[in-house]
Amino acid sequence: MFEALSLFALIASITYAVLGCFLALSITKKISKRKSFEPKISIIVAARNEAQHLPDCLRSLLRVEYPPAKTEIIVVDDCSTDDSEKIIQRFATAHPQIRHFRLEAEQKHRPGKAGAILYGIDHSSGEIIFITDADCQVPPTWIRGLLQLFTERVGLVGGFTLLDQKKDATPLLGKIQSLDWLYLLSVAAGASTRGRPLSWVGNNMAFRRQAYDKVGGYRALGYSLIEDFALANAIATQTDWQVRFSAVKDALVHSSPLSSLLQLYRQRRRWFTGFGSMRPFGKSVMILSTVAHLSCVALSAMQWQLFLFCFLSLALTDWFLLYPTAKNLDRRDLLRYFPAFQFYFFCYLTIFPLFLFFDRQVVWKEQRYPSNLAVSPDKIAHQIRPTVQ
Repeated sequence: MFEALSLFALIASITYAVLGCFLALSITKKISKRKSFEPKISIIVAARNEAQHLPDCLRSLLRVEYPPAKTEIIVVDDCSTDDSEKIIQRFATAHPQIRHFRLEAEQKHRPGKAGAILYGIDHSSGEIIFITDADCQVPPTWIRGLLQLFTERVGLVGGFTLLDQKKDATPLLGKIQSLDWLYLLSVAAGASTRGRPLSWVGNNMAFRRQAYDKVGGYRALGYSLIEDFALANAIATQTDWQVRFSAVKDALVHSSPLSSLLQLYRQRRRWFTGFGSMRPFGKSVMILSTVAHLSCVALSAMQWQLFLFCFLSLALTDWFLLYPTAKNLDRRDLLRYFPAFQFYFFCYLTIFPLFLFFDRQVVWKEQRYPSNLAVSPDKIAHQIRPTVQ
């Protein structure tokens, strides 16, 4: 039994290292860029009880370096109960390129943020649609940073998002989350470069209206609480359009970290609803990562020499994945938190799968949804009644 586990852990660690090196090298692969491309764009922001963040978000969008005549900013107030609507109205009054819509629960055709984004897209006119969240701040170079990857065959482009900024006062948990996002998006960037997109982040993405319409938009994608991944996956698998990741500082968006482990768990629980619709390569990557780390932890109680070898192999692979993007984004300072991130990562991959067996609900913005929302929409299409906690 011990010999079998040792061999299994060794094979898993080596396979993980090979895959990690492959993805890291893919990140550094040069991709084609487009210099002269200036279409009309629409920026969609869905806001639900984001009064605390909306002013900074909207000010950052108003600072983007792009012709105002070719820019529209559509903010959809998703049933907010705080001062979000007043803040949006104040900005819309002062800046005509901002359009404001109030969306009530009975008007939503999809649950969660997808319903608000769908409404915003329906009322937009841009050739390229940009999506960010109300708790994010974009750099002035954001639009052009993503547009440069829209070559003739590219239909969707994603950028990196970090949850802290250089030399800020973000606590350790926030720094770990930021490094975790850097890791996840590095894996996604490497895979998308090889034509195998794994995941997406909906607070920093842009897509052609043609590509969106080709897959039928959010109405045709079924019910999902991870609408960003659903759309990227549909475009990549159902059309000839290519998808790309932009690992450049010009397109780097900043958001805020979650303040508690409970909030972090609920976020990851929501993300996991997309596992069933993942492509085989994506599922293999997730399973391999979990198995490699679990088997390594099991070895710690049996043979410390082999445990040390597997641990170092996994840690070095993660470092090799993180370094290229940290360098490109000018965020090598985050790597000082790498030891803490590794401790978190091992705990996360060991404990999180256990909770999935017992937790049958997904919580988003104080609303509860069944955990099978994205897996079996036909069975629950008429049963969705999000309830406030």
